[in-house]
Order: sequence, then C-alpha cells, then structure tokens
Amino acid sequence: MHETVKIDGKAHLIRDVESHAVINSSFEEINLYNMRKKSAQDKELEFKKQKEEIDSLKEDMREIKVMLQALLKR
Repeated sequence: MHETVKIDGKAHLIRDVESHAVINSSFEEINLYNMRKKSAQDKELEFKKQKEEIDSLKEDMREIKVMLQALLKR
C-alpha cells in the first residue's frame, strides 16, 4: 500500500501521498455513504417508474380521446 498521511481536522480521512487521493478510513462513514447512495438510487428508480406510468396513462387518455372524437363524428 502507498504511504498515507492524516488530513488535519478530519479524523477519518487520509491522503495517499503518491496519487493525492483522499481516502475515507472509517467503515462506519463508508457504510453510511453507501446507505445514502442506495436510498438515492432507489428513489430515482421509483421516480422513473412513476414517470413511465404517468406517460403511459397520458398515452391511454390520448387514445381514448381520439376514439371518443371518432364516435362523436358518426
């Protein structure tokens, strides 16, 4: 592993001296981040599903409208 140094004021963060990457060394912080990320992904997926359902309902309503207009023209 590369040499690392602690970041002042952030007990759970370290910096890789060679790549200058900031690394989180706290498993608790990493787990919290992963839970927040999963929650955000789940919300995004739910939003996409709802949007698709709404778009489908809109299309159905357009088709119904066209059919009703055709019936009224008879």
